[in-house]
Amino acid sequence: MSPTIDAMSPAEARRLALELVAARLPAGWSLSPASGLDLVLTSPDGIATSVMVDAKNTVARRDLAGIEANLRPSAGPSDTDGVRLVTARYLSPPVREELRGRGLSFADTTGNIELSSARPGLFVRDVGADADPFRRSGRPRGTLKGEPAARVVRALVDRRRSWKATELVEAARTSVGATYRVVDYLESEGLVTMRDDTGTFTVPDWRRLLEAWSADFNTFEVNRVSAWIAPRGVQELTERVGAAGAPVPYAATASVAAATWAPYAPVRSAFFYAEDARAIAETWDLRRADQGANVFLLEPTKLDDVALVGARARTDGLVVAAPSQVAVDLLNGPGRSPSEAEELLSWMTDHEDEWRS
Repeated sequence: MSPTIDAMSPAEARRLALELVAARLPAGWSLSPASGLDLVLTSPDGIATSVMVDAKNTVARRDLAGIEANLRPSAGPSDTDGVRLVTARYLSPPVREELRGRGLSFADTTGNIELSSARPGLFVRDVGADADPFRRSGRPRGTLKGEPAARVVRALVDRRRSWKATELVEAARTSVGATYRVVDYLESEGLVTMRDDTGTFTVPDWRRLLEAWSADFNTFEVNRVSAWIAPRGVQELTERVGAAGAPVPYAATASVAAATWAPYAPVRSAFFYAEDARAIAETWDLRRADQGANVFLLEPTKLDDVALVGARARTDGLVVAAPSQVAVDLLNGPGRSPSEAEELLSWMTDHEDEWRS
């Protein structure tokens, strides 16, 4: 009988994972214990290499630097080309990707395996679970869904600084509990870096954080979306709105907003956040559309939504959402939107001083 989550120790997870690795070796290859070494991998013609193993129960991205240091060859074995292998009960896709990037082999008890040896030459790969099958029901996986996560991510991305948790609570305008939960998840994914000596944390890569948020957040799903037609076209509408404004808070996003910083192609449709879509539509003389819409109004479910945080007026008067919000909306948008997102993200990388405070 397989061990339960409570009973499975790192040693047990190691044993089960190594059994799976051994079962997938080509004919004539062997993986066996050796004196002074964790394991020895031997080819059919007798060429052998050391296999250093770091056995864990679970692995988060924040653990990987320490694991890599543990597996660094020391004064013991002289075989610096040996295999460095991480075993665990389960390894998530982001963890596996980073292990791969660090040149570490891995195996978990669900069958996610990647074993690479330079000499003797061998590469073994197999795919197991992409979700933790050991997680108890009723205990949700950490995500970046929901308004608290959105507010925390936007605060972290839009400001270039070191943070204390209390400062982030104030800046994001989220509860203490929600903020700590989001930061804990971000740390586990390696999206924020903690400094134990000061109790502060930073964002090492704002783009990776935005992309992680976009995987869990989709503005077209969390807002009420209504489709409209601007009879004289998108360009005439944006020029008119820029000059006349709107009766309620609004902000352009997606292609119209992205063109402020990174023009990509002629804009075919316009997306606007609007606190009151009906009032906006009446003021802008929009017509309801079942098909052929060129304007989409995104109405947040509550006032003072995070999507409008950091919105600013262009020189022509049109109000646009913050670049970070626009980028995430494009990443989840239809058609060519993801390509436009890449253009905007490139601009944001090259002009960080212009949008990060």
